[in-house]
Amino acid sequence: MELEEILRGLVHPTNLTVRTGEKLVGSVEAAVAKDDERFKGREEEPPRRKPRLMALPCVRPPFPVWLR
Repeated sequence: MELEEILRGLVHPTNLTVRTGEKLVGSVEAAVAKDDERFKGREEEPPRRKPRLMALPCVRPPFPVWLR
């Protein structure tokens, strides 16, 4: 795929599916805890992370959402 074709594709609307929920948040938190344990054993600093994750609300907006 050439650069020009890729850039042309970026200007067209697209559908986006987001999967989120407490189960996903729990899985991520479990993976973070496992990584922290691994770094603790090496006496290294764990990687910096964003603040605690939360599930997105399951509300559909009354209008289309356009990402640019």
